[in-house]
Amino acid sequence: MSLTKYEKLDSAATLNVRGVIFAQENPTMFAAVMGRLSFQMLAGTTITLNCGARRPDGSAEWGADIERDGRRVIYLGILQRTPQGEVEFHS
Repeated sequence: MSLTKYEKLDSAATLNVRGVIFAQENPTMFAAVMGRLSFQMLAGTTITLNCGARRPDGSAEWGADIERDGRRVIYLGILQRTPQGEVEFHS
């Protein structure tokens, strides 16, 4: 039997959200982030999402640490320039 990248689909993922109040205040941005991270969450990873307040100009910057086996695999920068703007992802 060959192993594939989907081998861990039955393993649990962990999602830690720091700054929950900011996620609640920005549900559209939060939904876009969860959509983007959904495959990573299926892979048995630990994700720490750091949410921050919007700046006076309306922009918001968040970040996500994605870890596997206790090591950071990637840091994902998340930016929304205006409250109704597109959510941008940068790694």
